[in-house]
Amino acid sequence: MLSYLLSNKEVDGKHAFDYFADKFDDPMMYATVQKCVRIPTESILFNIDIEGPINKDKTAVLRVLAAIFIPVHIARKQNKIALFEANLKCYGSLISIKCFCEFISGFTTFADNPDPKAEVHSPIEVCKNKYLEIHDLLSNEKAMSQIRTSTFWKTTFTRDCINHDREAICSGAFLTKATAFDAAEKIGKALHEFVVALFDSGKPEVIAEKRDEFTKNSAEINNLIDALRKELEI
Repeated sequence: MLSYLLSNKEVDGKHAFDYFADKFDDPMMYATVQKCVRIPTESILFNIDIEGPINKDKTAVLRVLAAIFIPVHIARKQNKIALFEANLKCYGSLISIKCFCEFISGFTTFADNPDPKAEVHSPIEVCKNKYLEIHDLLSNEKAMSQIRTSTFWKTTFTRDCINHDREAICSGAFLTKATAFDAAEKIGKALHEFVVALFDSGKPEVIAEKRDEFTKNSAEINNLIDALRKELEI
């Protein structure tokens, strides 16, 4: 009953406190209760007889409250830790995606350059290696053996990479609400199509087209990163 009073909900046009306003003889008590109802409250409903200890001494009520509220406090703390870990994991993944986006944006063409003085002779291979690098696959001999002998979508390692990236983008939208979820799904799909074209098509013009479709969403990725940075306070 007290929790309902302190929550001060409105009933029939009057707040709960207003129904009791004329029942206070002590103005100090009136002011104290008035102050209390202004503070947001939460209530937990439980049966004190069931939760109470068998030994009904003067500490019985205190022990009931401890048994109820300490686990709730621990659960809330654990939830905060889990949320922090989810935000941190998503943040790290999106930073990697951002770095890849910036890297592939630096190429005007994906055609091979036969000039022996050129800094990059095969943009396609360089971008492939960059994608594998951000997923820590370059040093994985088993993964690289499969990737060199199969198409992108036929290896578990590369499928896991793109699914991880798409999940990170959608998770960022879900955790921060900084981007609409359907927009996040489109960004993930654009990245997916670019990476598959990069590894499997061998056609510079197709790769460039898919790259442009993905990188035009770089601002949205930055928005997700900024929102997560605020959540993590970093």
